Amino acid sequence: MAPSATETVTVAPVEAVAQQVGTIRLNVQENEEVDNGPSYPFYYPYLDPNEKFPPTEIFEFTEPGTRADPAKPNLLANATVTDISPYIGTEVTGVQISQLTKEGLDELALYTAERKVLLFRDQDFKDLSPERQIEIARHFGPIQLHPTSGNVKGYPEFHVVYRDAKRDPIREYLGGDRVSQTSWHSDVVSPTSAAHRIADIN
Repeated sequence: MAPSATETVTVAPVEAVAQQVGTIRLNVQENEEVDNGPSYPFYYPYLDPNEKFPPTEIFEFTEPGTRADPAKPNLLANATVTDISPYIGTEVTGVQISQLTKEGLDELALYTAERKVLLFRDQDFKDLSPERQIEIARHFGPIQLHPTSGNVKGYPEFHVVYRDAKRDPIREYLGGDRVSQTSWHSDVVSPTSAAHRIADIN
């Protein structure tokens, strides 16, 4: 006799699982031994609660990817690309973003729209002048200022997310006994088409 196509599986009630998950506590201790401070002090977050920004104005905008050559010769001619998954995420090596021409930046915008997330390692962005970083970022559109979180002193165009062994604003805000610190929110009504992140992990 053939086995039954349907088998009954006993599943724990959701309430019981939720109670068990609720009792888990994170055991994260500060590392008193290691406190090197920020690798790049220039980027340490600065927050002036009295700093005010003008309201965002309506503006005309052309997505830079619409100007790009679909073959991306200025971006990918000497690059190696590795797709992280079939539909989203690609690691690109052999490209220094700061050295791209305007045409290369247009192609970067198009490639970002196509792959959604691009990973570039060993970039020199953090070592560029803030003015040059802002110039590159503005190629992709107006920069959204974030008045309620840290920036670089004198450069409100930067949005700084910083944590170390002594200071963890996410834990301070969400509490230290959460199983997950994953949450979703939106800071702005009209989010930017692209965001650049620099990760410094030491």
